[in-house]
Amino acid sequence: MGLFAVACDFPSVEPPDYLMRLAPDLYERERARMESRFEEAVALAERAFAEEFARLVEHLAERLDGAGDDGRPKVFRDSAVENLCGFFDRFRALNVRSDAQLDELVERARQAVRGVGPRELREAPDLRRRAATQLSQVQSALDGMLVERPHRRILRQAAAPGDA
Repeated sequence: MGLFAVACDFPSVEPPDYLMRLAPDLYERERARMESRFEEAVALAERAFAEEFARLVEHLAERLDGAGDDGRPKVFRDSAVENLCGFFDRFRALNVRSDAQLDELVERARQAVRGVGPRELREAPDLRRRAATQLSQVQSALDGMLVERPHRRILRQAAAPGDA
């Protein structure tokens, strides 16, 4: 028995009120630290949304726009459209804070496939081209959003002999 355990923790998201009375400077530092941690978490969530969205849009756009080796349109699975539509629902339900640019790109992609199923995209070449063009435009904008930011590079000097 006792092969695993589950533990729950509900950390305080604000410094205690008594700290404001006893040490206002410490209270303010703790409040700022908590706010910074939440901002970082929100930024990470938004980045994850944008990366997932970019991957789904790129896949569907490539499948809709590209031609196979035989010159015929590439085959795509229903799941390519369904996964993108599922993303729209998750994005709306889980959107922590609004990034206006990401919101606008999601809406443009949603308009590109609104009311269109995989079957219609396969059978109507004009509809397929229109959706592919719109998704390619969204993809280009996403590529600009997801440019890798430079990482910090910290160089430490080696300790001089005799420093301990």
